[in-house]
Amino acid sequence: MHRLYLDLLEYKAVRGYDHVYIDPSNISRILRRRCTIQVSGAEKWWPEQLQTWASQAFQRYMDRFVRMKEREAESRNVEPAYLACDDPRLLQQYVLRVKPGEWFNKIEALLQAGLPRRDDGEPIPRLYMDESLLNPMLMEGGTAWKTSVSVSPPALHPNEAQFLRDLREYWQMHHHTPELRPFELYVLRNLSRTGIGLFHRSGFYPDFILWLYDQQTEKTNVCFVDPHGLHHDGLEGTLDKFEALRALQSFNQQREFREKKIAFSGFILTRTPLEAIKDAGGKTKKDLEEEYPLIFQEGSREYVDKMVKKIISASSAG
Repeated sequence: MHRLYLDLLEYKAVRGYDHVYIDPSNISRILRRRCTIQVSGAEKWWPEQLQTWASQAFQRYMDRFVRMKEREAESRNVEPAYLACDDPRLLQQYVLRVKPGEWFNKIEALLQAGLPRRDDGEPIPRLYMDESLLNPMLMEGGTAWKTSVSVSPPALHPNEAQFLRDLREYWQMHHHTPELRPFELYVLRNLSRTGIGLFHRSGFYPDFILWLYDQQTEKTNVCFVDPHGLHHDGLEGTLDKFEALRALQSFNQQREFREKKIAFSGFILTRTPLEAIKDAGGKTKKDLEEEYPLIFQEGSREYVDKMVKKIISASSAG
C-alpha cells in the first residue's frame, strides 16, 4: 500500500492534480470498494503484476474522481451566453490541399464553375442541409481521392454524414406534423479539440450540436450528439462521455438557464450491434438506453424520432 501511495503521488504530479489531496489511510478502502481487477487463475500469483494493475486501477479512479469534481465545480459556475457567428471555435471555412494532377484539375474546374447547391460526390464530396449553420459540409471521398486530397478541418466521416442525412430526411417528413410544427431546427457541426467542449478536462467535443427552438413557448432545447461506435471502447471506455452528457442535465435546474428558457440534453448514437459491445453484460438495448444517454441507430428515421422525442422530454423535465 505504501508503494501504491508513492505511485499515486508521482501520477498526481504528472497529471497536474495539484488540487487533489491523497489520504494514505484511505487507499486500501478505495481500492477495495471502487476498483475491480479481473485476472486469470495463474496471474493472481504474480505479485509484481498485481501491484502494477492495482496502481493502474487507482489511477483510472483518480482521473474519474477529478473529472467528476471538476464537472461539479464548472456546473455551479456556468452561465448562458450567445454563441457569436465569428467565434473562433466555429467552423468558418474548409481548406483543401490537393496534389498536382487529375484531382487538382477537376477540383479547380468545379470551383471556377461554382458548386451546385446539392449533395454530390467526388471531386468535392459534400452534403447540404437547410437547417445547417454552414453549407456545404464536406465529406470524405474514396481511397484514390484520399491519396491526393486532404481537408481541414477533417471532412465528415461516413457515420457522421449518414446521421445528417437521416436527420434531414426525418425533418423534411415530420416537421409539419402537429407535434413538431412549433419547432425550428438548427444544426452545427462541432470541431474536435477546438470546438465547443464539454468540461475542460473531459476532452469531449460532440460531433454535432442541435437546437430545437419552440416558437410557442420560446424555449430553446440544446442537444449535443455524437455518433460513436462502441465496438472498440465499449461502455466502460465511453463512461467519461456518458458522465459529461449527464452533467448537462444539471444546467436545467439552474435559475439562470430556466429564466432564459434554455434546456440541455445529449446522446451518444451507435450502430454497434449489441453482441459486439464487450461489456453489455447481457443487458438489452432498452436496458442500456435507459441506463445511459445512449440511442441505438436502428432504422433510418426511427432512431431520429426517438432522439427528438427525448430532447423534447428532457426539456419538459427541466
